Amino acid sequence: MRSNRVNRGVWTAVASILVAGCASHALPRGDPNNHAVAPDSLGVWMAQVRHLSSTAARQSDGTTTIEARDAGLRTALEALKTSRTAAAHDRVAEAYRRTGILDLAYEHYAAARDIDGRDAAAYAGLARIWRDWGLAELGLGDAKRAVYHAPASAAAHNTLGTLLYALGQTREARREFERALALEPGAAYIWTNLCYERFQAGDLRAAAARCLRAIALDPDFRAAHNDLGLVYAAAGETTLAAAEFAATNADAAAREFNIGIVMAAAGKYPEAAHAFETAETLRPGWTIAAERARQARRLAE
Repeated sequence: MRSNRVNRGVWTAVASILVAGCASHALPRGDPNNHAVAPDSLGVWMAQVRHLSSTAARQSDGTTTIEARDAGLRTALEALKTSRTAAAHDRVAEAYRRTGILDLAYEHYAAARDIDGRDAAAYAGLARIWRDWGLAELGLGDAKRAVYHAPASAAAHNTLGTLLYALGQTREARREFERALALEPGAAYIWTNLCYERFQAGDLRAAAARCLRAIALDPDFRAAHNDLGLVYAAAGETTLAAAEFAATNADAAAREFNIGIVMAAAGKYPEAAHAFETAETLRPGWTIAAERARQARRLAE
């Protein structure tokens, strides 16, 4: 690799995301002798109430169709009818979250938590939903409770790491990812998060090593290929970057947009403009790509 550092600035909003622990990594129950960690502050609680109230009048369009056509969701709902346990609510919640219906996922995670106040899976699920709503600060308490009740769970530590990272607490986030990795060294999603954290810190060599480790563990893990593509692009290895982006099965426009973001972050504005223009050509009417192209052209002058 030609470079070990990347110039970051307003262009660091690359098309990537820190990945949460997979649903298959079930979170265990906590120690029944433990007492709950401190509750959220009144301010956090009120903010949660306001947000949930604002989304209470949700549209129901499509949910019935999804419930009818998604076998996993349908099975989870049927099981819940006969066994209204915390674990059953967790399964329904995860199925709804997988289909993108976050408000119903939230309701079932909350129901699981109310049944079992030590249900780490429910707390982690609630935390991820707050994060996905763009309100990581409101989910931080739940993420910490998940770790408290399941301290030996890699998925719980990883989830806490993603919320800390979203809040800009990068050092603390990295510490949680490393704790998760110590608990589950074969987890590709944790290696990928460490790769992305190093990429954003500008340490391209370390980032590449972590993404390559993730791919060695799970060759089909798209997030690892995407992040490795970002690393290669930032290092000027555009051929290698294109190969990694292709492995994600993302469309060509998204791949070009990713390349444009990384070229701009490296100060290579003509190359960035070309990539953004190509993305807009491939996906006509993609206004953000067109705007990024104009910005890059201005910066290239």
